[in-house]
Order: sequence, then C-alpha cells, then structure tokens
Amino acid sequence: MDSDSKARRERIVKDAETNEITDDQIHDDTRTDRETPSVDDQKPVDFDPESELLLDMNPSRLEAIYDYNEGGHCPIELGNTLYGDRYRVIHKLGNGGFGNVWLCRDLRHETPHYVAVKVLMAELTDDCGELKAMELLKRIPEEELANNHICIAIDFFEQRSPNGNHFCFVYPLLGPPVPLALEDTRNTAQSIVDLKRVVLEISQALACLHRNGICHGDLTAKNILFQLEGIDGLSEAEVFQALGEPQRNPVITATEEKHNRDTAPQYLVYPIDFGKVDKRYIGEHIRLIDFGEAFDILSLPPDIGLPPMYCPPELVLDKRVSVGCDLWALGVTLFEMRAGVRPINILDSGEIDEYLYHLVLMLGKLPEPWWSTTWKARRECFTDEMDSDNRPEQTGDPESRTNESSSIGSRLKGHLFWDWDTLSMDFSKHITPPEELEGFVDLLEKLLRYDPAERLTAREVSRHPWVTE
Repeated sequence: MDSDSKARRERIVKDAETNEITDDQIHDDTRTDRETPSVDDQKPVDFDPESELLLDMNPSRLEAIYDYNEGGHCPIELGNTLYGDRYRVIHKLGNGGFGNVWLCRDLRHETPHYVAVKVLMAELTDDCGELKAMELLKRIPEEELANNHICIAIDFFEQRSPNGNHFCFVYPLLGPPVPLALEDTRNTAQSIVDLKRVVLEISQALACLHRNGICHGDLTAKNILFQLEGIDGLSEAEVFQALGEPQRNPVITATEEKHNRDTAPQYLVYPIDFGKVDKRYIGEHIRLIDFGEAFDILSLPPDIGLPPMYCPPELVLDKRVSVGCDLWALGVTLFEMRAGVRPINILDSGEIDEYLYHLVLMLGKLPEPWWSTTWKARRECFTDEMDSDNRPEQTGDPESRTNESSSIGSRLKGHLFWDWDTLSMDFSKHITPPEELEGFVDLLEKLLRYDPAERLTAREVSRHPWVTE
C-alpha cells in the first residue's frame, strides 16, 4: 500500500471511530439544560449586525432563526389563528428543515378538539412532496389506511405571511416517536411486548402501502409515532397541565434588543418534551407519518431524501431506488428501537467511505461489482483475504484496525449488555429468554441484506416468528 493510500485508509478508520455517537448524543436534542451559547457564539461567519437576528437563550431543539426570511418559515406566535379563525395555535409539536408542526385547537368544534398543523416553508410550494403524497394516497380507501396505522392529512390550506405562501397540512394529534416513548423501559419484559406490537403495526402499514404500489421513501424512527389519548375535551389550561406549558425563547437583535421585523416572530417556541409527559396520555398503537418522499413504485424517482444512516447499499452505491429501501430502513429502525442506537452509528454527515467501512465490518464482503470496482476506496480498507469469521481482512497494521463488534447480533448485544462501570458485558441485564433475542436478531438479519430481493417483505415481517410468538 502506497503512502497516500495508507494515509487515506487511516483517515477513514479514524473518522469512522471518532464519528461514532453515544446513546446520550443520539437523544441529546431532547435536552434543554445544556450550557447556553452566548450571543457571540450564535453569530455566523458573515454576521451583519444590521440585519441578523439571534436567540436570547439556548437554541437547541429549535428551528434555525435564519430560516425566517423570504421563502422560509411562517412567523407564528402562540395565540395566532390559521386558516382564517379556524385553528388557534397553543403549543408546538416539532420542527425541522421543511417546516414546523403546531398543536392547534379546532375552533369549529364546540367541545375542545385538537389537531396538528404542519406549516411548510414558503419555498416548498413549487414542488411539494407532501401535496403529491396526498394525491398518491387517495388510491387507498380511508378505512384501509386507518386500519393499517397510516396517518394522512385531514385538511389542507394555504397561509400567507411576509415570507411567502405556505402550504399547511392538518393531521390528527399524535404523540412521541416510538424510541423516545420506549426509552425508559428498554430491555424489560414489557418493552419487548410493546416492541412486538409496534413491529407488527409498522409492518402492516408498509405492507398496505406496498401492495397498493406506494413506497414510503423516508422510513425512520422519527416517523413512527404513538397515538396521543385523552386530550380532546380538555380545556387549553388542562392541555398545558398534561403536556407542559409552552416555553419561549426571545428573538433579539445583535444589541440584545427586541426586533421589529415582520419576517420573524418575537420568540421561538420549544416543542413539547414528551419525555416528561405522563404515560397515561401515550397510547399503545402507532401511526406512520410523513409521506413527503413517497413515490409510485411504477414511477421511480432518481433519488430519495432518506437520511444516510438509513440508506441501503444499493442507494448509496448505485442510486437505485425501490421498495427495498423501505425494507432496509425498517431493519435499521427496528435495531434502533431495541438498542437506542442505529447499527451503523456514524454522524449523518459521515462520508460514504465511512459508511461502507462499517457496513463491511457488519455484513461482510460486498457483492460484485461493488467490491471490486464501485467502491473506489475499498482496497485502502480491506484486502481480498478472509478472516476466521469469513469476513474481509482489514488492511494496515493490526494496532490500527478497529476492534468494534462485527455482526448484527454482536452489535445489538454490545449495546444492550455493555456495563460502563465494569467495562464488560453483563448478561444479567437481559430478562427474556436467549431465544427471544436470537429471534429478533434473525429478523434483523433477514432485513439487512445486500440484495434487496433477499430481504423479507413487509408482509413476511408481520408473520415472522419473533413477531407472532
């Protein structure tokens, strides 16, 4: 190996190891008690004191303030009404790069009734995947969608703001993502019962989509939510008692004064912290949401917006899109629900070489032509020789090679049973029979396969022995 290749190989291994995320970091975005960055820390490189706005307190768990401009977020404050005077904003459910989701009271109902209103950034009106998905899902009867745990928009309207025209989608009110709700009881007997029910329902949802010629295209843990129960009928004050009072973060100028721009609100609102919500309001059943990347199986898009750590190898290496993307992402999501982390747990911004390096460590040699020609950096990481576990030998000196667990099963057990106090495995943490865990690993191994044709179908997942027994 020449010096350039050796250096590149060492960088890939080092980056892969240093980019590994801990369980705490995965859930770090739910914290509000971390050190608050100073006003100066929030200033971008091209900071202009005359035009930039900043946040007075901790910006974590909030949308970026610089996205409140032409084409960006709709400036909304608590108490505002949307769609005329129909939906009154009382809290925030979530935010992201495409829009914000607000908890609203539907004022057309005499008895208090609450919904989720997703307000997209204005720039997304030209090519709105969510609007296309509404049309796509019309081919499935509403009753069939509901019976298969699929959440669709119940209303649509447009909202004008100084930043442009915003598409707004009204959905039933839902609760937290599954991993967050299961976090407190992970690896207990009850959590296994709950997880089996979730796996059955999400596989039924995917099976419904697939048999109707639709691929979800963005199946991740954050898009599988538990239902919220017992909220309708409560007064707004009682809703705050149940879900928490809205917390505001003032938007200020560089001189730490109140701003006068109509393109931004006077404060941003932190989303509801479902980790602090009484479990009696969290339902048992799930709903699959967010169909902005959904597509017709007979009309495949050139690419989809699946986050890197959920991408199957054929999408990474060949840009090949199919139903197999949903099935691979399902395997990653199930691992994450059980272990609290993903099987390949590098940062979303990780390079392709890092991803493939971890993938080979986990699943073994890539099929051809990926192994010999497609993955250009392969020879800088692995030789063509196989070790005792029939996995490719790593290049470089033995001391420079990673010692991380290889197989899906060993990775899962490492996350479930590792004791940081003793720096050893503690199998007493597991309270279900060994065959239960082996059955779950078997399910994962049949989803996380290189060849999309060899992956279990969604219907087969729902009938897998681990799910049904």
